[in-house]
Amino acid sequence: MRLTLNRRDAALILQNPDDVTMFEHADIVDKSRIHLIRGSGVKYGQVCTTSGSPALRGGAVRVLLAALLLWDEGIAEYVDAARALRSSGRRVEFLLAGEPDAGNPASVAPGDIQQWVADGTLTWLGHVSDMPSLLREVDIMVLPSYREGLPKSMIEAAACGIALVTTDAPGCREVVSKTASMVFVFP
Repeated sequence: MRLTLNRRDAALILQNPDDVTMFEHADIVDKSRIHLIRGSGVKYGQVCTTSGSPALRGGAVRVLLAALLLWDEGIAEYVDAARALRSSGRRVEFLLAGEPDAGNPASVAPGDIQQWVADGTLTWLGHVSDMPSLLREVDIMVLPSYREGLPKSMIEAAACGIALVTTDAPGCREVVSKTASMVFVFP
C-alpha cells in the first residue's frame, strides 16, 4: 500500500472520517494525499418513484436488508431481530437481498439462508438487479453492519424517504443524523 499510495500522482479518497483517522494513524500514506468526500450521489428520479408504504396500504411492515451476505454486515443480528419481532405476533415481513461471497471467509453459508427461509424467519430474494422497484415495496431499510465505507443502499433508501435502521459504526453513522428520530408503529 505504501508504494502505491505514496506515488507522486496518487490520492486516497475516503467517504467517512473514521477511515481518514485510521489511515492518518497507520502512517502508510502521506496525510496530504488523503481526501474526504462526504457522500455519494444517487439519481433520485431513477431510484425513487414510491408507490407508498406497504404498511399504510394495509399490508405487513416490510423490512429489507440489502448487502453482500457476510456476517460483518450484521446478518446474525438481522435474523435475531426478525425472529424476535415475528414471535411477538407483529405483522412484519423480513426480506434479505444479496448473495453469499463464497471466496470470503466471513460469507454466510447457503445452508444458513435456506434454514431461515424454511423456518419462516425471512424471505431471501437473492441478487436484485432492480433495486428501485424493490425500494418502492419496503417500509424500513436495515443495515446492522460492523463497518462500511459509505453504504449506497442506505443512501438510496434515505433519498426515497424510507425509514433507516443502522448501527453507530463507521460509514453507517454518516448516512443518518443522530438528532433525527422516527417512531414506527407496527400493526
